[in-house]
Amino acid sequence: MSDEEDIRRLIASYAQLVDDRKYDDWTNLFTPNGTFKPGSGEPRVGHDAIRSYIHAGHGAQPERRTKHLAFNSIIEVHGEEATAVSDYFVFARIGDQGQWTASTSGRHDDRLVKVKGRWLFAERINRSGA
Repeated sequence: MSDEEDIRRLIASYAQLVDDRKYDDWTNLFTPNGTFKPGSGEPRVGHDAIRSYIHAGHGAQPERRTKHLAFNSIIEVHGEEATAVSDYFVFARIGDQGQWTASTSGRHDDRLVKVKGRWLFAERINRSGA
């Protein structure tokens, strides 16, 4: 695969892992000292802070199901570093039988690095509503 295809796979994995509630795998999409800046609040730096954030928010609502859709990704690769900008929508429902409804939308601004042949998020900024 090309670097751009690998980065698109990383962006898709981010969406699918959070929807599947695989929070440790989701956290490992970031570098060990990576930064996640949610739509509101302070940046979370490092695996422990990022993992705590996702457990406290998404993980605290076990009955809520989500479906994240990422699209319109513009990726620029510069050797072992890259940037990406992607739009997203999130749909949500309560339980397995509820109706899917639009929950939020926005844009992610990413700074990525290639570590041992694998692309990871060094920084992901979530701009809700963008």
